Amino acid sequence: MFEVFSLLCYSCKDVLSNEACFNISKCPSAELCYGRADGFLTGDVKHTTGCTKEMNPVKANGSGATTFCSHACHENLCNFEECVKGSGNLIRGPRCLSCDYVESPDDCTNVTECSKDEVLDTINDKTTVF
Repeated sequence: MFEVFSLLCYSCKDVLSNEACFNISKCPSAELCYGRADGFLTGDVKHTTGCTKEMNPVKANGSGATTFCSHACHENLCNFEECVKGSGNLIRGPRCLSCDYVESPDDCTNVTECSKDEVLDTINDKTTVF
């Protein structure tokens, strides 16, 4: 019997920047993480991230948007950097998973911004993943 793993993916809809996305979802098995950027006639760009079965998810027709970037990936939290244009060098620390009292790091779905020197820390039944 094969063990099927579920990915953890950033999951936000129509945010102005991926920097504004702090939600994480555990995808159903056989789904990928994706990042998509849609441009509107107003000049706005909105980013959507989440889980998908499709390799190149696009915005639904009739929405008034043009999808100019769409990318699927198959690693945990790999969809944060997808479709980011002109973000430059970030001053902040890395994004980290952080959970108290989970049985396994795989059960953690809480994300926070960390300082540059933080690392994985597991103490007894308290697990903080960085």
